[in-house]
Amino acid sequence: MQITSFKVRVLALEPPAYYVNAREKPQFSLKREYPLLELGTDNGLRGYSMGRGAQGQGRALAYTLRDVYGHRLLGVDPVHESELIWQKLKRDNRHLYSTTDAALGTIDVALWDLRGKAAGLPIAALLGQYRRTVPSYATIPRQQLETPDGMRASCAAAQAEGFNAIKLQFWNGPKLDIPRLRLARKIMGDEFRLMLDVAGAYNLPEAIRVGHVLSDLGYYWFEEPVPDSQIGLLRELRSKVKIPILATETARLSDLHSYLREEAVDIMRGDAYITAGITGLRKAMAMAELFGLNLEIHTVGTPLMEVAHIHVACAARNCEYVETSPSDHRFGLVGNPITIAADGTLTCPTDPGLGVELDWDWINAHTVLTLDCPDV
Repeated sequence: MQITSFKVRVLALEPPAYYVNAREKPQFSLKREYPLLELGTDNGLRGYSMGRGAQGQGRALAYTLRDVYGHRLLGVDPVHESELIWQKLKRDNRHLYSTTDAALGTIDVALWDLRGKAAGLPIAALLGQYRRTVPSYATIPRQQLETPDGMRASCAAAQAEGFNAIKLQFWNGPKLDIPRLRLARKIMGDEFRLMLDVAGAYNLPEAIRVGHVLSDLGYYWFEEPVPDSQIGLLRELRSKVKIPILATETARLSDLHSYLREEAVDIMRGDAYITAGITGLRKAMAMAELFGLNLEIHTVGTPLMEVAHIHVACAARNCEYVETSPSDHRFGLVGNPITIAADGTLTCPTDPGLGVELDWDWINAHTVLTLDCPDV
């Protein structure tokens, strides 16, 4: 049996009278929309489920179900692959991070842009400027590193762009990953700064094995070696390897204190998207600083967030790098404010707010749907 159809309906209901007649403004949208999921199979069976949008997010959940999960379920066997399906979807959920805090982060960056423009100051100045430039490193996706030629070409391109450090992404297990890590060191030389990110794909024995190799090869940090949620494993790994352990990319802001209390990491991670905006990221950085740790800013692959990260990093001391995404993620802005200088640094914009100008011709040409917030 295989799943052959995936359909989501949005069911709209009138809000209860006690919400409509409330004298105070409601805490959340009164729109009551429920996503009804229907899975169809090649033998004519239908499976149903329903989500809930308690704060007006029913339609967003419907889009998420369809756009994120639909293609993953078509063609799978719901009876004989049940655990396999669950494990794959659970793994994929890592990339959804904390969607609620990400939504807050998106709003928060726009609010800071407004505050800066109202004050006539760049965001970094409002936060308390510490420096004008911040070092950056290139992240090379694993798809570009599968062959020796691909690795050589990608590393050479990053160097040519001006980067003095590169983060590699491998997560195929020690047997395949270790030879690639050795090759990268051979290609780049002993003095070039390299990091490894496995996106939480290893178990503890694998992470220990690779961690020892990274130490021998002089890598700079070992990023998310096991899932961020496994704080005990991070602490155990940190006690067994010499290379600094960097984690917390996928952790909620409200959970970061646990990593500090448990001494589970050497370096923390965050960004203005999933760490609940510029406000949340600043709180996380202050928390890390009080414990004597750096918080390295993670890229989220959208240009306005990348610019926000430059502002935050330039208003803090305990951040060595701002991660830069590949060049095809730098879109929709006039000019290129996310440009690597010859010394491998990014320069903080000096105009008010985020300090960048949107390329409206490009944006209008790429707009396919506009959603306005209706009156309640």
